[in-house]
Amino acid sequence: MSFPRIAPWGSEWTKNRLLTSAQMNRLDIQRSLSVDKTGDTIASGYTIYASGTNTVGATGIVSVSGSMKSSNAAWSFGPTNATLSGGYINVKSSAIMTVTVASSLVQTASGGRIVLGDADWPTFSATRSITRAIDFGECQNIFSLSGVGTWTVGSNGLIAPAVAAPPTPADIVVPIHPPHDGATLQNVDIFFTPNTSPSRTPATNIAANILTRQMTSGGVLPTRSKWLTSDVAYTFPGAATYIDGKVKSVSVGTSLVFAPSTTQYALYLKDEGSTNAVGGTVFHGAIFTFSSIADLRCP
Repeated sequence: MSFPRIAPWGSEWTKNRLLTSAQMNRLDIQRSLSVDKTGDTIASGYTIYASGTNTVGATGIVSVSGSMKSSNAAWSFGPTNATLSGGYINVKSSAIMTVTVASSLVQTASGGRIVLGDADWPTFSATRSITRAIDFGECQNIFSLSGVGTWTVGSNGLIAPAVAAPPTPADIVVPIHPPHDGATLQNVDIFFTPNTSPSRTPATNIAANILTRQMTSGGVLPTRSKWLTSDVAYTFPGAATYIDGKVKSVSVGTSLVFAPSTTQYALYLKDEGSTNAVGGTVFHGAIFTFSSIADLRCP
């Protein structure tokens, strides 16, 4: 509210001019409604216009037992504290609460926590990409689709079985545990070292793919499907380079969006096969590149 002048508009106080009883009552009421700078309680709201400020000193505290609301204005907190005691900060209608300085934090005290709504997740301002590597030597839940030979787990990775010129190449399935629901598996790089003896040109090269299986109830267990129509084969570099004992890699681009709440995912690896093939390839591990991560949804 605002206090009107006691003297009539257009007139000024002069020496020995008397106050009327109405003017004195009005002055008394206005004084009782004014804010006491040593401490007071405000029964109604007050407005600070665009050019106005409300400043709290360096050691001052703004303590709120109810709620703090802002329709359009921005709140700025420096070295002072804004304390809510049983209240809440209500951010509505496209409003944003921003921490603009690297040293500023949104921090809970001991025993405090940040609570999200039932269907809410922490969301990034822009999508993120991450890269994750796995060691096949640590894989335990592995199995073969073709059933050709027996794979072993060594200190350097998965070792393909030694099957002489198999008509069906030995293969292995390694489960994938996605880091985020909704993330896109952009690319997988698989690293391996072929058997160094003898010099050869396999008729079927080492290859890889992604397997998916959507889980449903009330029917027959669905089979695993290959995400890519054709396996991605390693480009044969020539017999001499192939057996030089150095690590090789094959890259599989997928653009597969994960939905782990309903679908299982696995990496499919296939050893060299058919004519001139030998076993003993060591599959060391893989590097997964995930993109389009918009939030922190759990797998």
